[in-house]
Amino acid sequence: MGFAGRAEEFNFRRSDAVQGVDLRAPRFCKPRLCVTLPRKRYTETRFVAQYRRMIISVQTLFVLAAALMLIDALGYSLGAVGPIQRAVTTGDPYWKRRLRLNLLLANQGMYFAGVVALLGSYFVHTQREAARAIEILCLLTCLYTVLTVPLFRPRDWPHGLPRVTAAVLILMGLAKL
Repeated sequence: MGFAGRAEEFNFRRSDAVQGVDLRAPRFCKPRLCVTLPRKRYTETRFVAQYRRMIISVQTLFVLAAALMLIDALGYSLGAVGPIQRAVTTGDPYWKRRLRLNLLLANQGMYFAGVVALLGSYFVHTQREAARAIEILCLLTCLYTVLTVPLFRPRDWPHGLPRVTAAVLILMGLAKL
């Protein structure tokens, strides 16, 4: 229902104008008559509802990607660090400690990337650009793993599958963000 142009045409009584009227509604004043038009209460439009569902799904995609990255890091901790350390036997204690340090730093980087991906999923609701930047960084770490594992150890290509899946999930989330 649109505004007809003149406040007198609405034929409001004073009590009608006061009851159930949103104070933020537009006012149309004449010299001796001031009428506040009733404003419709906010109802969630179809667009807003789709937008909210989209944010939830983007956050879900980012959380799933972060979970895959953390599971990959945990798998590396439990399945690779020990056997690699035992397989490379050197008589020099310096090189043994250095190898252990490199393995643990690589493992720490994998955990860090997973936690940062979780942080990016947290910021989806509040700071979209920050979430986008964080998830792009996580995507780059996934792509680095996906490219280097088959390049240096072609037989170990299945170890890159969690990161490939995480990269696809991040790309899907970034496309919706």
